[in-house]
Amino acid sequence: MKGSDHQIIKGIDWAVQNKDKYGIDVLNLSLGHPITKPASQDYLTMAVQLAVQEGLTVTVSSGNNGPLPFAVTSPGNAPDAITVAALNDRGTPERDDDAPALFSSRGPTRFDKLAKPDIAAPGVDIVSCAKDSASYVAMSGASMAAPFAAGMVAILKQVQDDLTPQEVKEALLDSAQPMPGLFRRHSVGAGSIDPLQAVENIKA
Repeated sequence: MKGSDHQIIKGIDWAVQNKDKYGIDVLNLSLGHPITKPASQDYLTMAVQLAVQEGLTVTVSSGNNGPLPFAVTSPGNAPDAITVAALNDRGTPERDDDAPALFSSRGPTRFDKLAKPDIAAPGVDIVSCAKDSASYVAMSGASMAAPFAAGMVAILKQVQDDLTPQEVKEALLDSAQPMPGLFRRHSVGAGSIDPLQAVENIKA
């Protein structure tokens, strides 16, 4: 599915304008395009920044242009967004075999050189409902990973509904499980998302 920046910005604006009416406090953007200008000049990135300023916590996929650096897509270059990389959990509950998905876009961001992505979540062979079908399908991509973070944001807001977007972001990053490896900061950010630890940190 394709869409223009204008259409996406209209959608973001709608969420901002209707956040109080419908109780919207988290927005997930599993989309992106190559970064062609600094974040301060990118209208899509600016729309995300405005949404965060208005109180929405925004999760964004990092893109699927890895493993080369400077491959994070817009609006994953929005400084205040939670930019999510794809993690390959190899289909096991154990974390010691997890690794950054080869396709997941690496940072830093082009032009601004921001340290992105911020965090990583499962993004390989994620099973969900198939479009226009009663069956299920397995898909891979950073677009599969970002909704994990969005769901975690919703849970944290249920635990403490007055958390600001920055506090939510800090809770997720501070609770993430670091992953070893050279230059891993630019592939998985703070590390693998840890839902239980994030909730415990909020409750503390």
